[in-house]
Amino acid sequence: MRKEQLKISLLLAGIVLLCLLIWRMEAMPSRVVLSSRSGVWDLRGVRLKDGHAKLAGPVEYVPRALLTPEEFSRSDAVVLGTVPDGTDYLTSRIRILVPEDGFYGSAGWMADYGSRLYVNGEWLADSGKPADSKEENIAKRFFIQFTARSQDGVIEIVQQSSNFVFRSHSVQGGWLVGSPAAVAQAVAAMDYSGAIAIGLYIALGLVHLLLFLLVPRYRVNLWGALLCLIWVLRTGILRAPALQALLPGLLWGVDLRIEYLTVVAAVVPIGELYNSFFPGMLSRRGRSLAYGFQGIFAAAYLLLDTLTMSRTIFLYLASAVLYIVYVFISFKRKVKKPDFKQKLSICGLFFILAGVVLDSLHSTAGISVPFMHDVVTETALAVFSFFQMAAMLLGTMEEMAAAREAERRLMVENEALDRLNRLKTEFLSNVSHELKTPLTVVSGHAQISYAQLAGTENGAVRDKMRIIASEADRLALMVGQVLDVTRIEEGRMKLEKHPCHIDELIYRAVETHFPILNKNGNRLEIKAGLDLPEVSADPGRITQVLVNLIANALRHTAQGLITVSTRKAGGFLEVSVSDTGTGIPPEDMGRLFTRFHPRSPGSPETGAGLGLYICKYLVEEHGGKITVESAGGAGTAVAFSLPLQAPAQGDGSEQEDGYPVSLLV
Repeated sequence: MRKEQLKISLLLAGIVLLCLLIWRMEAMPSRVVLSSRSGVWDLRGVRLKDGHAKLAGPVEYVPRALLTPEEFSRSDAVVLGTVPDGTDYLTSRIRILVPEDGFYGSAGWMADYGSRLYVNGEWLADSGKPADSKEENIAKRFFIQFTARSQDGVIEIVQQSSNFVFRSHSVQGGWLVGSPAAVAQAVAAMDYSGAIAIGLYIALGLVHLLLFLLVPRYRVNLWGALLCLIWVLRTGILRAPALQALLPGLLWGVDLRIEYLTVVAAVVPIGELYNSFFPGMLSRRGRSLAYGFQGIFAAAYLLLDTLTMSRTIFLYLASAVLYIVYVFISFKRKVKKPDFKQKLSICGLFFILAGVVLDSLHSTAGISVPFMHDVVTETALAVFSFFQMAAMLLGTMEEMAAAREAERRLMVENEALDRLNRLKTEFLSNVSHELKTPLTVVSGHAQISYAQLAGTENGAVRDKMRIIASEADRLALMVGQVLDVTRIEEGRMKLEKHPCHIDELIYRAVETHFPILNKNGNRLEIKAGLDLPEVSADPGRITQVLVNLIANALRHTAQGLITVSTRKAGGFLEVSVSDTGTGIPPEDMGRLFTRFHPRSPGSPETGAGLGLYICKYLVEEHGGKITVESAGGAGTAVAFSLPLQAPAQGDGSEQEDGYPVSLLV
């Protein structure tokens, strides 16, 4: 186990280094950060042939004025410094001293508001529309790359900017300057890093989704997939030119709201992840409070103007840091012996905390991490996602191992139950066989005594012989049912089907069993046509079905009428046994055809609960169906169908054929 943990730790360390290398691409090739305190950057001592420099430091600007380069040169209101927060519009200038005249590449963001750019006195591009009023100002996010030729060893960039929609502490500098090839390569590295980040998050999301499909009950992977989807959306809005090209009409305020909302939305899956990794560590109240705050921020980012939104970012970052600290404190207090999966998850959260803190320092005080600059948050998110993926993968493996163990135990239990079921079946079969012979002897002697006492004065004894014979036959029927069930379960029930007439089977069953089973003074009415077509059936088994249905009807009917009728229905012959008895309670209807089905409390039923189960099996083995209709207190009708020996002639309607009626009392 320790070897596996060591392998995972080394793999994650390699992933961290890979993420640092990918986002370090933005600083390549040969990038240096050049600072200035005068608003003039001297690159004459910097080797720019194969590299580029990023400009940092204060700039010259004229507040509350939108000036052309000529007007800026004549202005006596020029200020040197960092543009203060709250400046609505201004014109800034940077001057770059280069080693020799020639062409130089440059690139940079034209801020997040209205901007107009001049290079060496000539207009170059507009980003939105700069204006001296909020009504006329049009904000837009725009990254520009251009090539300029120095004049007398100087490149001058003048930028008009109007900011009525967003507040940040960024300066008007931050330009990349160098050889055209080096700047182009640096810009391409930015694009590549964004595309790689989106690809990584898509791959992680698909892995989580696949793991969720493998183990649906482990919902942590579903939260992981949702989190990756949020990261894809955020990275696509911020850093993917392809996505921006697909949505060229996306307004600046809309993509800013999406950027903010994705950060807010990510808190929910992250909270659920940690609630799953550390059950009971985060209280319900704490999570509800955190989610409530996220809902407030989400509503603010949907309803407030972008200027007010920008002023709440520090408050949101502070709340995020407090929430992460709360998670760390809860972890320290409540988790005494964390497992490897939990350690990985907490390590990932540490990277998020570091990213949020460093990003806050960068946005509020301009402090950045050496060699990383503006990509700290992206790196932290990627590392966090990989750590969580490793933790979730371990959790999924544990769930799968637990599921396999549970399946193994279930198989063992099922095998034990199968053995018990076979023993029970063998026991019932043996007992039934042992009971069948003495029951036949008892019934035979009772019937003989009953016949011999006819015409004598021993009427009471003769009645008791009839009762003994009847009960012995009923018990023999129940024993036969148990034997049939054992044959069904063991697959030994064989049918010998051949053409036969259903009316003959009906009369045979009635003649043999009705006088014995009829104890309640019922009448029997048979409606069976003499010209019915033959059916393909096993006569003995269909007779058994009829006897079972008639016996059930007689048992639940007193001084009533039992009706056995037949009719053609398409390619089948339908036989119905109905009565005017007590009916079947609604709660018993759904379990009539189950073996040993339980009776409702107070039910007079005394059978084994096997008759209808056997009937259903026999009818379906013949290719037919059996149905029951009953209304409480209004009788019951049980109907079954058998396929005809030959296709039915005529239109297959269900009209009865004028059957002769035989009435037995």
